[in-house]
Amino acid sequence: MKWQTKTGEVIDVEDMSNQHLLNSHRLVSEKCKVLDSAISSAWSFSCSLQGEMALDQIDSDIRQLDDMVYHMYRVKAHLKKELDRRGLTPLPIRERSN
Repeated sequence: MKWQTKTGEVIDVEDMSNQHLLNSHRLVSEKCKVLDSAISSAWSFSCSLQGEMALDQIDSDIRQLDDMVYHMYRVKAHLKKELDRRGLTPLPIRERSN
């Protein structure tokens, strides 16, 4: 799997340093948590909507979020597999304040 760094360089996950791999896994894990929360909020919000156009829009938004979650969890699984191969323990997710 390829990984694009914040500088735009594309590298193989297998070529990442241990620290880069650990940080990347934590970043993706944090993004998964945020996306999971966004989907939950969107479903809760959708219960208060009325009208076909509003419901269609929130349904479209939720499908888009679902696609993003699917992709992020695939990336997370690949990074975790590489962590396991190297015998590394994932870093804890940082709690973000709003």
